[in-house]
Amino acid sequence: MARCRPSSGSRVTGPLSAATSAEALVSLGLVGLVDVADQEASTLSLGMRRLVEVARAMCAQPRAILLDEPASGLSTDEVERLGAVLQAMAESGTTVVLIEHNFEFVTSVADTAHVLHAGHLIASGPAATIGESQEVTESYLGSSRPRVADRGTADGIQARGGTS
Repeated sequence: MARCRPSSGSRVTGPLSAATSAEALVSLGLVGLVDVADQEASTLSLGMRRLVEVARAMCAQPRAILLDEPASGLSTDEVERLGAVLQAMAESGTTVVLIEHNFEFVTSVADTAHVLHAGHLIASGPAATIGESQEVTESYLGSSRPRVADRGTADGIQARGGTS
């Protein structure tokens, strides 16, 4: 069962309170994992473990969440599922900040993208059109302007939703 509010650096070994269990089930439901609530996270696929990580973060009801490479190593289906969860979080008012190389994922979930190259900001703007920047295209996507499906990857920080 996902554990909400464990003490810092410790493992919950006793039974969870009814309130904590209910909170964990709600969070698991939001990421579509209620059916695996009684399984150890270590037995789940990488994609499911990433969703458990997001569910655990959701237990704290954060105003903002920072995710570093959340789509790394995930299948196409898992990336789509993660994207839907992140979009739902943003729509509920949580600011989602991504550091991500999967350009297609970024453009599908982010409102705004800031693209870094060699530690410098080279482009900033609407995520859906950031790949049209000549500097982004030359730095990350090749010299020709590819179609959206062929865009590849880019370093960057992308934010969606929430309030400043």
